[in-house]
Amino acid sequence: MWNRGPNQFTYSPPPGWPLTEFGQALVDGLNEDQNPILECDDPGPPKSMILPYTHLIRYQGEKTLIIERDMMVGHRVIHLNQNLSRALLPSSATPLAGLRMGT
Repeated sequence: MWNRGPNQFTYSPPPGWPLTEFGQALVDGLNEDQNPILECDDPGPPKSMILPYTHLIRYQGEKTLIIERDMMVGHRVIHLNQNLSRALLPSSATPLAGLRMGT
């Protein structure tokens, strides 16, 4: 979220930033009415990572990280072992903000 002054948060980057043609087209097509903050929804990364909300990063066992944030439904799971069993995958009823498998 960009701060342009008191109480003026927007999703548009400051003018003059070097953007690719694709990036500029996205900015040009942006409508502030689509800003998820207006509905008190999670803005998603990277904006949710710089807002003043709490983050909880914890280990679940020795090879799994769980990341939880305020305003985020569910959590992000990072498995640190590359041999992930399908039994470890969450059900579709479990909201996730991403599933990462690493080594």
